[in-house]
Amino acid sequence: NGENNKKNNEIVVESPLYSTTYCDITNDTIVLEDESGRIELSFDPSESTDTGISNDDSTKNQKDVVQKWKLDLVTGAIVGVKGRIHLGSNVFLVEDVYYPMLGPHREVELEEGEEQDEEEACVLLMSGLDCGGYKSNKRNSSTFLKRELVIDYITGHLSAPSSSSNGRFISRVIVAGGGCAKPIQPEHNAANSWSTTATTTVTGSSSDASKKPQDQQSKDNLLQQQMKEMTLPIRELDLFLSEICSNGIPVDYIPGLYDPTNANWPQRPIHECLVPNANMFTTMLYRSPNPYEACVGNKVLLGSDGLNILDLRCYLGQIKEDVDVDAMDTTGDDTVKNGKKVGEVEAVPTIKALQTSLEYNHLVPTGPCNVPTFPFEVHDPFVIEYAPHVYFCGNCESFETKLIDIHVNDGGDEDTGASTKVQQVRLICIPSFVRTGQAVLLNLKSLECNVIEFDDVVLDVDDIDGVHDEKKME
Repeated sequence: NGENNKKNNEIVVESPLYSTTYCDITNDTIVLEDESGRIELSFDPSESTDTGISNDDSTKNQKDVVQKWKLDLVTGAIVGVKGRIHLGSNVFLVEDVYYPMLGPHREVELEEGEEQDEEEACVLLMSGLDCGGYKSNKRNSSTFLKRELVIDYITGHLSAPSSSSNGRFISRVIVAGGGCAKPIQPEHNAANSWSTTATTTVTGSSSDASKKPQDQQSKDNLLQQQMKEMTLPIRELDLFLSEICSNGIPVDYIPGLYDPTNANWPQRPIHECLVPNANMFTTMLYRSPNPYEACVGNKVLLGSDGLNILDLRCYLGQIKEDVDVDAMDTTGDDTVKNGKKVGEVEAVPTIKALQTSLEYNHLVPTGPCNVPTFPFEVHDPFVIEYAPHVYFCGNCESFETKLIDIHVNDGGDEDTGASTKVQQVRLICIPSFVRTGQAVLLNLKSLECNVIEFDDVVLDVDDIDGVHDEKKME
């Protein structure tokens, strides 16, 4: 199937980061580095004289905590480490690891005229529209129809007025990257055949000279066709955004991997000339950067197109279930149990990687090593200083959500000193629309999430993952 797709110049949605992890609990070496130098960290509890390893969850033993540290630390994470230096081996024996603390929720006051019924106000979160992504008529029409169903839902034409997830309560739409599919590359065979024809015409007899204008016209037609195919994704995205804006619904568009913008993070908003139809609604379309932060109602929403979280997931790990970790052979020999290598590490769920990024207080901890980022000498724009109300990432394999409690620094005063309090943050993994046909409806007051699924009833081809989905829109 892959070879056929390549021959037909069809774009298939690839997911190399969905299940890959480079974490190796037995062979990885973790090094602490600062301005003074670097030193290797040892997480072996048997080498430490302090057996009172700090742990918030009293049900876990020391080995569980040590394994968590080794699996949760990635390059670029800023942490504090407590322990002592082993003079014989010149390594740092870790007794405890401290993560930075976020600031409290920022107080957002609604401006005059912005008051709204918070009981019903909702935000629709989407990603992975993949506009212009398929050359096959059946699949392209199916994806296009699903996007049209989204517009009908937003305008309140597809759900009953009594439904709690009615589209008429949507106050804003956020598209978290993936709006444009990977552009189709020009067909080299056609270009080479024209080049050969042109050469023959020039070097041929005088009677062939009259064919040169025809060859030039063929070349121009070929170039125009290639330009149409390469600009199809952004043109389809422009029409989709303009249809939503024309119905009076504000849209925040976050650029993604294949969008026409800079590759290095933070990515700039797409230029207004690329979306001329949607840009006519100047008060409805918000061309946002990536990562994204905005105050919607009285809530702070923070997120990205998901590339930073998917890359972070590659360097996090968890021990596979039903594997005897205590029987792991530390000598390097492979031990197999139930068909699996003992102590084998698998990729963490995307929601876990999203939560880890929040614990690091950093949006792109793996940049610039893996995610390309601009160098900043004084201020790092990716540092999360205050706890958001909602933290999301787009283009995920499936929908995941979690409401977590975090300890934030309340500031305190000069007499009492700094104090902490617990606040809640809603984590959301927005599924790729082209893969699942799903969007997420977020209630701004309760921070509850509902999944809205769209599907056409006449789809007669397999979906992206090869499994036919017969579900109708819920």
